[in-house]
Amino acid sequence: MGAQKPRGGLSTGVLMSLIKTTTEFQNLVRCAEDGDFEAQYNLAELYRCGGYVVLRNYVEAEKWYLPGAEQGRRDAQLGLALLYLRGLGKRVEGMRLLALVGKQGDSYACYELAKALLQPSGQDRDPVAAYVWFCLAETYGTACEKEIQKLESELSTEQILGAQLRAR
Repeated sequence: MGAQKPRGGLSTGVLMSLIKTTTEFQNLVRCAEDGDFEAQYNLAELYRCGGYVVLRNYVEAEKWYLPGAEQGRRDAQLGLALLYLRGLGKRVEGMRLLALVGKQGDSYACYELAKALLQPSGQDRDPVAAYVWFCLAETYGTACEKEIQKLESELSTEQILGAQLRAR
């Protein structure tokens, strides 16, 4: 089960196959510096993944995701949220961004937020909220039946009914 991450620019694999030389990379940087959103997003993706002409660098990835995220671009907000959760350790901000994108109907953001809410080490572990976000992810098109059934076996009837009301 799980969701496929939607992408704003080129897929990272395609992007990496196109950016093979320092000159191509410098051209991408120039476009990003000129304010081209797609170039900024693609540069952020390159830095997040690393490879070919650029080393993985989460700080640089954040720098290039931020302009689009601040402009309300969902793909940049999602990329930044995942970077915060998985790379930079800014859990609270990452979860806030996932909720923001999820409320706009993005099933992958809902799914990732639900998973984050179930992390055993998280101080903000909340199985009821996770149930809500898995239900929303399913409503928006991501198959979450396995995750929902597992939570239903752990939650009380009252918790389930309350969460279903919240998910509407």
